[in-house]
Order: sequence, then C-alpha cells, then structure tokens
Amino acid sequence: TAEVRGEATRDLQAVGFSSAVRAGNFGVLSGTFAGSRSEAGVGRLLGLGVEHLSGSISVALQTQVTSPDFRQTGMEPNELPRRRQTFGTIGYAMGPLGSLSATYGIQQFRDQAQAEIATLTYSVPLGKVGNLSLTALRSYGAAGATTVFATVTIPLGELTSGTVTFDRTRDSATGATSENRTLVLQKGLPLGDGYGYRVQRRNEDLLGSYSLQTGVGTYVLEASRPKEGPGAARVGITGGIGVVGGHAFFSRALTDSFGVVRVADYSNVRVLQDNQVVAQTDGQGYAVLPRLRAYDRNQVSIDHNDLPFDATLDRLRLDAVPYLRSGVLLEFPVHRVRAGTLHVLLEDGTPLPSGALARFEGKDKQFPVALRGEAYLEG
Repeated sequence: TAEVRGEATRDLQAVGFSSAVRAGNFGVLSGTFAGSRSEAGVGRLLGLGVEHLSGSISVALQTQVTSPDFRQTGMEPNELPRRRQTFGTIGYAMGPLGSLSATYGIQQFRDQAQAEIATLTYSVPLGKVGNLSLTALRSYGAAGATTVFATVTIPLGELTSGTVTFDRTRDSATGATSENRTLVLQKGLPLGDGYGYRVQRRNEDLLGSYSLQTGVGTYVLEASRPKEGPGAARVGITGGIGVVGGHAFFSRALTDSFGVVRVADYSNVRVLQDNQVVAQTDGQGYAVLPRLRAYDRNQVSIDHNDLPFDATLDRLRLDAVPYLRSGVLLEFPVHRVRAGTLHVLLEDGTPLPSGALARFEGKDKQFPVALRGEAYLEG
C-alpha cells in the first residue's frame, strides 16, 4: 500500500509519502519520507519499520529521524522536532499458559534530555473467570521510576466487565514509593442505540459516568468526588446533521464515512452492519449508519422478519464503499404488493397439478403451483 499526504498554511508547507510492502513470508517492510518548508528552512523526516510474525513469535521495530529544520502542523512556534525516536517490541504466545511481551522505546530531543522506557508484560487467562496481567515498567533518566502493575479483568456480560488493579511505583532518585488500588465496573456503548456506564474508585477518589446513545445523538453525564477538595459534574451532548440523496437528517456525531439506508416507507426495520444490529428505520423508512469504513466494503443488511407480508424484497444485503468522510445512500429494493394464496381446481374438480405455472393475464411473471393445486400469487 502507498499513501501521499500534503498540508499547507501561510507559514508552512509539507508533503509526505509512506509505503508498506509485504516481503514474502518474512513480514512487512514500511518506509516514510516527508519534507517541509517554513521560516526555519527546508527540513526532512525519514522513517523505517519492519514487522515479522513467525508461529508464536512476533517482532516489530520502527525508527524515525528528522533534520533540525523539519516542521509539521501542530508544532509550537519554538518547538524543535525530535532528533530520533525508536520503538521495538517482541511477543511470545504460549497458548493456554498466556503470552509474554517486551517493549523498548527511546526519544532523543534537541533541547532536553532523552526519554527512555522499557516494559515487560505477562498475561494469562484464568479459565472462565477472567484474565490476569502483570506488567513491569521502567523509565530512565533524571525523572526515572519503576512501576509494577497487577490487573485482573472479569467479564460480566457481552459489554460489561469488572477490573481490579494494584500498582506500586518507586522513584529512582529519591527511593520514595507510592501505591494505588483501582476498582472499575463498566459497560460499553453498543453499536446501535443503548446505554453505557463507568464507575471507578481509585484509592479514596470516586468517578462515575453514564452515557445514552440514540439515533440522533450521544448524551454523557459525568461526576467525580475526590478525597480532598470539591466534587465536580458535567454534561456533554454530541450529534450531527447531514444530507444524503436529498434527505436531511439528525444523527450521532459524523466524524468519518457514513451511510443512509432507505427501506421504502417501512418503519421499525432493523438494519445490520457486518451482521450486527446498528440502527432502526424511522417513520419514513430511513436509518443512519454513522460509522462506515472508508474505501472498504461494508456489508449492510436488513432483518426481513420486520417487513409486513405485503412487502417483496429483491435483495437483503447491499455493500457500501464510501469515500473518506463522505456519505452514501443505500436504497433497498422493497415494494408493496397485493398477494394471496389460491386453491386452483380444474373443471372436473381435481386440483391443478403441482409444477404447473400460473400468471396474471398480460404479465410475464410466473408462479409455480404446489401440492393440492395451491399457488401463491402477488402482483
């Protein structure tokens, strides 16, 4: 794959190119090159990466270097680019015995001391109860410290889980230690309409939030009560307004590609994305899908059990492939028909033979006859 990106302001112009290539069975090689022009001069950025997966072992390494004059959008006027940053990780999967991974990262600055960090993590399933994760983290330098984490996660449902965490930190310079105990109970938001919550107790501090997600927005209520000082609360509301195919609508926040589904004028029809219910048609037969993958095939279908008997449907599934941050209209071929089941008898009173074909006079569509002369006709 390859990607080209450019950005420009009055004081800064930058362009970059990145590519990833599969190197046979070895893995993936990637590279990035970018150039900028600003008041600081002409600058350059170069990045290289490699990923390798072999059986139970995975390895990844990425490094990036810049020239002193390189600039990009978002940097402060007097901010200098990092001289070099390198990150590496190695993982080993041990089946039912869990997995082990180690990471190392270093960032070298031009105007301050370098930052260096290393981690070691072991994770193992606890049967059907949950999962145990043990992590040791070491940061180096003047503000270096060593921290160990122990976390137990217990699933309580499809979107609900409980987490217990203990961490202990020791400052390398002073030898001072601190401990924290955290309890979390949370339920994530579903893809479609629904609610979620999070309750956290960290030492003596309490934090809670409740989220309600509907077809026209997401509403969040948060509150906190620290051990010392006053508590706080806030309310947040996010939503979106769009127009696709001449249809204007309210929806949840539209931050990426999205789609609008139309199922004639049938209401309360469930809409599925990748086989998961994400929306329901309104009184005009429309439903909004606020999250589609750009430049990828999104499988969208409807539940035929929600359609009445007078509806005929040519296709239950459509594919949506939208552009980046754009909308697409998906119109399912649904039609209202008059239909009925007939029992056809010949002049001698015997039923019309099964396998015969019936049709309306002047129309081409044919309907097969079943046993006992029964036929289902629509039109």
